[in-house]
Amino acid sequence: MNNTAYVAKTPIPRVYHVGMTENGRHPKKRFKDKDYRGKLPYVPQLLKAFRTGNLRDEPIHVDIVKHPLFSNQKDHVDISSDEIFVGDESVPVEECDALIVKGLVKIVTEAFSGLSTDEIRSVRHDIVNQLGLGPSLSARRQVGMMAMIDHIKIISKAK
Repeated sequence: MNNTAYVAKTPIPRVYHVGMTENGRHPKKRFKDKDYRGKLPYVPQLLKAFRTGNLRDEPIHVDIVKHPLFSNQKDHVDISSDEIFVGDESVPVEECDALIVKGLVKIVTEAFSGLSTDEIRSVRHDIVNQLGLGPSLSARRQVGMMAMIDHIKIISKAK
Protein backbone atom coordinates (compact mmCIF):
# COMPACT_ATOMS: atom_id res chain seq x y z
CA MET A 1 0.00 0.00 0.00
CA ASN A 2 1.19 3.54 -0.66
CA ASN A 3 -0.62 5.76 1.84
CA THR A 4 -0.31 9.54 2.05
CA ALA A 5 -0.99 11.47 5.25
CA TYR A 6 -1.83 15.14 4.85
CA VAL A 7 -2.58 18.38 6.68
CA ALA A 8 -5.10 20.77 5.10
CA LYS A 9 -6.58 24.10 6.14
CA THR A 10 -10.31 24.54 5.95
CA PRO A 11 -12.17 27.78 5.14
CA ILE A 12 -13.30 27.82 8.78
CA PRO A 13 -10.85 29.84 10.92
CA ARG A 14 -8.62 27.69 13.15
CA VAL A 15 -9.96 24.42 11.72
CA TYR A 16 -7.54 21.91 10.16
CA HIS A 17 -8.14 18.61 8.45
CA VAL A 18 -5.61 15.80 9.01
CA GLY A 19 -6.32 12.67 7.00
CA MET A 20 -4.95 9.98 4.75
CA THR A 21 -5.37 8.57 1.25
CA GLU A 22 -4.54 5.06 0.08
CA ASN A 23 -2.86 3.51 -2.97
CA GLY A 24 -0.87 6.56 -4.04
CA ARG A 25 -3.96 8.73 -4.48
CA HIS A 26 -3.30 12.45 -4.12
CA PRO A 27 -5.26 14.16 -1.31
CA LYS A 28 -6.72 16.71 -3.77
CA LYS A 29 -8.42 13.83 -5.61
CA ARG A 30 -9.94 12.69 -2.33
CA PHE A 31 -11.26 16.19 -1.70
CA LYS A 32 -13.28 15.97 -4.96
CA ASP A 33 -14.89 12.54 -4.28
CA LYS A 34 -18.65 12.46 -3.72
CA ASP A 35 -18.17 10.39 -0.52
CA TYR A 36 -15.75 12.93 0.82
CA ARG A 37 -17.80 15.95 -0.26
CA GLY A 38 -20.71 14.53 1.69
CA LYS A 39 -18.51 14.43 4.77
CA LEU A 40 -17.24 18.02 4.49
CA PRO A 41 -19.12 21.06 3.17
CA TYR A 42 -15.96 22.58 1.64
CA VAL A 43 -12.75 21.71 -0.20
CA PRO A 44 -9.73 21.93 2.15
CA GLN A 45 -6.53 23.70 1.10
CA LEU A 46 -3.64 21.21 1.18
CA LEU A 47 -0.74 22.44 3.33
CA LYS A 48 1.53 19.36 3.47
CA ALA A 49 1.43 15.72 2.38
CA PHE A 50 3.71 12.83 3.38
CA ARG A 51 3.98 9.34 1.92
CA THR A 52 3.63 6.87 4.77
CA GLY A 53 3.82 3.44 3.14
CA ASN A 54 1.39 1.12 4.96
CA LEU A 55 1.12 3.42 7.96
CA ARG A 56 -2.26 5.00 8.72
CA ASP A 57 -3.25 8.40 10.11
CA GLU A 58 -4.87 7.39 13.42
CA PRO A 59 -1.58 7.45 15.43
CA ILE A 60 -0.93 10.94 14.07
CA HIS A 61 -4.34 12.08 15.36
CA VAL A 62 -3.40 10.85 18.85
CA ASP A 63 -0.27 13.03 18.86
CA ILE A 64 -2.08 16.10 17.53
CA VAL A 65 -4.60 16.13 20.38
CA LYS A 66 -1.70 15.97 22.87
CA HIS A 67 -0.46 19.33 21.52
CA PRO A 68 -1.65 22.23 23.69
CA LEU A 69 -2.79 24.30 20.69
CA PHE A 70 -5.00 21.63 19.09
CA SER A 71 -8.17 19.77 19.99
CA ASN A 72 -10.16 17.14 18.11
CA GLN A 73 -13.62 18.13 16.98
CA LYS A 74 -15.52 15.07 15.80
CA ASP A 75 -18.63 17.21 15.45
CA HIS A 76 -17.76 20.77 14.46
CA VAL A 77 -20.63 22.90 13.11
CA ASP A 78 -21.98 20.89 10.10
CA ILE A 79 -19.00 18.52 9.96
CA SER A 80 -18.84 15.03 11.42
CA SER A 81 -15.30 13.70 11.05
CA ASP A 82 -12.56 12.48 13.37
CA GLU A 83 -10.07 14.14 10.99
CA ILE A 84 -11.05 17.68 12.04
CA PHE A 85 -8.85 19.58 14.52
CA VAL A 86 -9.21 23.07 15.91
CA GLY A 87 -5.93 24.91 16.31
CA ASP A 88 -4.71 28.32 17.27
CA GLU A 89 -4.63 30.51 14.14
CA SER A 90 -1.10 31.57 15.06
CA VAL A 91 0.11 28.00 14.47
CA PRO A 92 2.37 28.18 11.38
CA VAL A 93 2.44 25.54 8.64
CA GLU A 94 5.81 24.38 10.00
CA GLU A 95 4.13 23.46 13.29
CA CYS A 96 1.61 21.32 11.42
CA ASP A 97 4.54 19.73 9.60
CA ALA A 98 6.26 18.98 12.92
CA LEU A 99 3.12 17.37 14.32
CA ILE A 100 2.89 15.02 11.33
CA VAL A 101 6.53 14.06 11.67
CA LYS A 102 6.09 13.46 15.41
CA GLY A 103 3.24 11.12 14.57
CA LEU A 104 5.38 9.28 12.02
CA VAL A 105 8.17 8.92 14.57
CA LYS A 106 5.66 7.44 16.98
CA ILE A 107 4.52 4.97 14.32
CA VAL A 108 8.11 3.87 13.60
CA THR A 109 8.80 3.51 17.32
CA GLU A 110 5.70 1.38 17.74
CA ALA A 111 6.72 -0.68 14.71
CA PHE A 112 9.93 -1.62 16.56
CA SER A 113 8.02 -2.57 19.68
CA GLY A 114 8.03 -6.31 20.24
CA LEU A 115 10.85 -7.04 17.78
CA SER A 116 13.69 -9.29 18.89
CA THR A 117 17.24 -7.95 19.13
CA ASP A 118 18.14 -9.80 15.92
CA GLU A 119 15.15 -8.32 14.09
CA ILE A 120 16.07 -4.82 15.26
CA ARG A 121 19.71 -5.41 14.27
CA SER A 122 18.58 -6.32 10.73
CA VAL A 123 16.72 -3.02 10.21
CA ARG A 124 18.74 -0.73 7.93
CA HIS A 125 18.55 3.01 7.38
CA ASP A 126 16.84 2.48 4.03
CA ILE A 127 13.72 1.53 6.01
CA VAL A 128 12.89 5.24 5.83
CA ASN A 129 12.65 4.95 2.03
CA GLN A 130 10.99 1.52 2.15
CA LEU A 131 8.20 3.06 4.20
CA GLY A 132 7.88 5.77 1.56
CA LEU A 133 8.92 8.47 4.01
CA GLY A 134 12.22 9.48 2.36
CA PRO A 135 10.86 11.60 -0.51
CA SER A 136 8.39 13.36 1.79
CA LEU A 137 10.82 14.34 4.53
CA SER A 138 13.52 16.97 4.40
CA ALA A 139 17.13 15.75 4.48
CA ARG A 140 17.40 16.89 8.10
CA ARG A 141 14.34 14.89 9.11
CA GLN A 142 15.59 11.82 7.23
CA VAL A 143 18.85 12.05 9.18
CA GLY A 144 16.78 12.41 12.35
CA MET A 145 14.81 9.27 11.50
CA MET A 146 18.05 7.37 10.90
CA ALA A 147 19.38 8.64 14.23
CA MET A 148 16.20 7.42 15.90
CA ILE A 149 16.72 3.96 14.38
CA ASP A 150 20.32 3.96 15.66
CA HIS A 151 19.10 5.03 19.10
CA ILE A 152 16.56 2.20 19.18
CA LYS A 153 19.35 -0.22 18.27
CA ILE A 154 21.57 1.12 21.07
CA ILE A 155 18.79 0.93 23.65
CA SER A 156 17.94 -2.62 22.61
CA LYS A 157 21.64 -3.54 22.51
CA ALA A 158 21.23 -4.53 18.85
CA LYS A 159 24.12 -2.33 17.79
